[in-house]
Amino acid sequence: MNLNEIQSEIQNGMRIYPVICSFYVRTPSEDGKYHYDRLSVKGRHGDGNLHTFHPPHTGESISLRDEFGNFNTTGFRVIHRDWLHSSYGSVNWPYMYEGPKEGPRLNVIVEPFEGPFENESELKSPIQLKQEEEDGE
Repeated sequence: MNLNEIQSEIQNGMRIYPVICSFYVRTPSEDGKYHYDRLSVKGRHGDGNLHTFHPPHTGESISLRDEFGNFNTTGFRVIHRDWLHSSYGSVNWPYMYEGPKEGPRLNVIVEPFEGPFENESELKSPIQLKQEEEDGE
């Protein structure tokens, strides 16, 4: 039994499923608005989504590789999240079922991000300053 199967077992009378995350990369367009491109994540489900029990929160950075190579970076920052939960009586939560047949969906809007140390200044560390002082610079 794998981790997803273990975590999907019955908990409090209801199955717990992973969140199905779809990622969209936001880039500014010439007219001052934004353009959104789908980022397709390769996975065992083959749907381009990330199935996870730990979806990224707004403000967090995440490393994602687009399976089609459409982006020049793998680093992104989450700027917005939009949840979609199944409604009772829908295809994903049929009448007479205790709960949905799959987890909630989450649209995640990201923008390219170079990492937590982007735009780092050229300040010298105390160790570098001490070394230069000792060397007589």
